Amino acid sequence: MHPKLSIIIPCYNYGQYIEETVHSVFASTYENIEVIIVDDGSTDLYTIEVLNKLKRKAKVTVIRRENGGLAAARNTGISFASSPYVLLLDADDLIESTFIEKGIELLESNKNYSYVYPLVQLFGEKNKTWITLPFNFFYLKFRNYIPATIIIRRSSWEKVKGYDENMREGYEDWEFLLRLGKKGLFGARINEILFFYRKHSGSMLEDSKKKHWILKKRIRKKHPDLYQFYFIQFIVFLFIELFRRITGKILKFDL
Repeated sequence: MHPKLSIIIPCYNYGQYIEETVHSVFASTYENIEVIIVDDGSTDLYTIEVLNKLKRKAKVTVIRRENGGLAAARNTGISFASSPYVLLLDADDLIESTFIEKGIELLESNKNYSYVYPLVQLFGEKNKTWITLPFNFFYLKFRNYIPATIIIRRSSWEKVKGYDENMREGYEDWEFLLRLGKKGLFGARINEILFFYRKHSGSMLEDSKKKHWILKKRIRKKHPDLYQFYFIQFIVFLFIELFRRITGKILKFDL
């Protein structure tokens, strides 16, 4: 019996995209799934209409809550999940049909991995491949190279008490991965394009990038233990980054 997986899809006024997102989920080669859509206080009437239609589908649950931001919506969805594995997916993105199958297979065969992430294909206003890097926790402290869409053990989410709901301006996924890493809960890359990220104006990521340095400083302030001797660590990171750009490989290093 294949273990069950819950797909958590936060949605705020994304009715124009979410049906395509759900369709990509049900095109999956992995059948033992449930879909939990968290309506984060949508005000758009079309979105509400679409969600009312989707909740009539088998294996789909729609949870409505007051607007609390992406982190709160993800936590709400995961708390309702009845599965040992969870896939985080935004309401405007898509997955490749074999992503869940390959992700579960990797996690089931490697108990040391807490989550998996793939290579990413951008589409929409920009079309390019995002070559995510093999997991390296030191490197992750300085660059968020892992997409928010991951397949994770629910038990790992529980161990760090979920996403920080105070991080409403963005980078909540990065901060979540750092807290996982502090507990020795690491990820693994699937070296295939299995996730499709829609680039469009008005997305939360685009807004977060405008506040990049503010949010990055907030993360450092929240985790001073990770950033002791910051200047020295940053110099080491720059060396690793230079080496990566020259060789295409990422050095393993811990500090």
